[in-house]
Amino acid sequence: MADQSMSQPQELTKKQRKEMRREERRNEEQNVRRSSIRKKYFGWGGISIGIALLIVWAVLSSGGSNGTNSALAPDNDPFKGIADAQVVLTEYSDFQCPACKSALPIVQQVIDTYADRIKITYNNFPLSSIHQNSDEAAKAGECAFDQNKFWEYHDMLYDRQDLWANMSDPQETFTNYAQEVGMDTGVFNTCYDGSDAKDRVEYDKREGNTRGINSTPTFMVDDEVVRSVRSFADLQEVIDAALGNTNQSVTK
Repeated sequence: MADQSMSQPQELTKKQRKEMRREERRNEEQNVRRSSIRKKYFGWGGISIGIALLIVWAVLSSGGSNGTNSALAPDNDPFKGIADAQVVLTEYSDFQCPACKSALPIVQQVIDTYADRIKITYNNFPLSSIHQNSDEAAKAGECAFDQNKFWEYHDMLYDRQDLWANMSDPQETFTNYAQEVGMDTGVFNTCYDGSDAKDRVEYDKREGNTRGINSTPTFMVDDEVVRSVRSFADLQEVIDAALGNTNQSVTK
């Protein structure tokens, strides 16, 4: 037979009951404090989240309807000529592209002839599927742009294209080129290793894809794509038409 004293709960003493009630009150007070802290935390957290969302919305709105960052926009592309010109020649190019290198004299003739009337911009369009270092070279060019050395660096990359094109890692070579044209190499490497220059290259590529660009070099005069540019005359005709100039043999 089981011990009946084990099956019946023992009666608490007055002192024990008092201590139990005290403990219950302490627990209730702690729960109230925790609840208050949670409400305060989430209340301020909700406000903070709301503010953050408003900031994000404002940033995206300022970038235009497609949400692009204004720091990446075309107004920040390297250019020669008149900044606010009504006629803009845009070159989509790849530093590792041999045809782009061959087109340099044509581009230079455009600059010599029209720089006082139009804007000539350079946009990255690296064909990384066939040119292994084109993305890296484009990124290096953006870092040169940050130090106001883009055009000197642009010329050097094309001039020495055969030297770096097939390197497994061209960063050291690109850094040496940066030093040669007078850049701060520490700043250059920080830029090269960061994400900002890469983002700008990707922006140019997306913009080019949107415009139907699929090869390099490709030129646009305003919104008109100029296909198969083999000579200065091919661009001259379209630029003169855009300028409203009936003389098709503008020379200086």
